[in-house]
Amino acid sequence: MLLIEFTRQKMKNSNLNYQENKSNSTKIVLSLLSVLVVLIAVLIFTFFKNSSKQINTTLDTVKNDKTGSSEVNSTSSDSQLKQRELDLKEQELRLKEKELDQRKRGETSTQTQPQNQWSSTPGRYPEASERYLSSAEIQYMSKSELELMRNEIFARHGYIFTKNEKMIRYFNSQSWYSPTSYDVNNMLSKIEKENVALIKMYER
Repeated sequence: MLLIEFTRQKMKNSNLNYQENKSNSTKIVLSLLSVLVVLIAVLIFTFFKNSSKQINTTLDTVKNDKTGSSEVNSTSSDSQLKQRELDLKEQELRLKEKELDQRKRGETSTQTQPQNQWSSTPGRYPEASERYLSSAEIQYMSKSELELMRNEIFARHGYIFTKNEKMIRYFNSQSWYSPTSYDVNNMLSKIEKENVALIKMYER
């Protein structure tokens, strides 16, 4: 009887120990699972945090690139506008210079016309034989006008033109022209000689 009782007691104790061990094992497993869940949560949080940082960095880079490109575009557009303004100013200056040139030529022609109309000296530019010319009067005249003015001085004294076909045709068509000599330098007045020298300076 004692043996049976001892055996029962021992089995009972064994069952209790097994249940305690099972309970402890369950607690350990639950603890490990809890730790594992926490680690997984930390890893997920870290991953998303790093991902958000990378996304923000990428967005900032894109914004900077757009800003840089817009600055470059604005700079290039500003330089183009400045270049256009410079071109317009240059065109305005050229137009003003042409207008001044035309006005000065018009003033020169109006100055010579009355003298030509009322002078007894023949030719288109009688003043070249009557008075000293100034640089202001002839500096804006064309080369052909200066050539005619200079040769007209010689033609008034009857110079015979032999080389310049243009002058030959022109003076032969003038009623006042009377060719008589191949050398008229001694016939020129002091005024005419100085005017010839002045005209040559601007005729080149």
